[in-house]
Amino acid sequence: ARRLARKERRALAVGDLDAVIQKERPLLPEDLRWRVAVHEAGHALVAHEYFPDHIHEVSIQPVKGAFGATVLRPPPLMTFRDFEAQIQYHLAGRVAEMLILGEVSVGAGGSINSDLARATALAHQAFGEFCLDHDAVPLWTNTDDLANPSFVPIAGTDVRDKARSLLARAHDSVQALLGAKRKDLERVAKSLARTHRLSGGELLEALQSTAGELSQQNFSPPT
Repeated sequence: ARRLARKERRALAVGDLDAVIQKERPLLPEDLRWRVAVHEAGHALVAHEYFPDHIHEVSIQPVKGAFGATVLRPPPLMTFRDFEAQIQYHLAGRVAEMLILGEVSVGAGGSINSDLARATALAHQAFGEFCLDHDAVPLWTNTDDLANPSFVPIAGTDVRDKARSLLARAHDSVQALLGAKRKDLERVAKSLARTHRLSGGELLEALQSTAGELSQQNFSPPT
């Protein structure tokens, strides 16, 4: 990295380190790379729809046991609509896989930090912990420690039923949104599969790129 900076006669920058790391990191197999790119592109499109100013980056670089990540920094004081949007964001990777690839993988579930776990936790928090349901009497439901997988059965039946309904509505909304933006979804997935990482600004550029520019990229989805 220092050699690269010296060659260009400037100070060492974080980007120099990143360039070296990416060069040395082994690529995912092509079919897996495409699936992860589709998954993260789903997250990215929903994030761009609801939180366009809060996207830090999207990547398909294996980190801490995950194949990819979309780094979103939501607003600090969220409303019920923000909760709905975040739930859709967490479900979007799974929906994108089904839409583009015809079936989902286990990538959305598994651990307490998985997409499905976070979406479920947010749905329970909206009704139980933060009482954002304007049609109900504000009654705080102690969900205990949300890092503990036992939080779901702890919540009251009323909260669980409302959370389940919210998750179902969110899933339907994501399907409609990504279905309408399928071309954008494929465009971002191809950009990710080629570059492995998009900043918030680069994501916007990928969404605004033309079909001609897209055809010049060096990645063709596996058949």
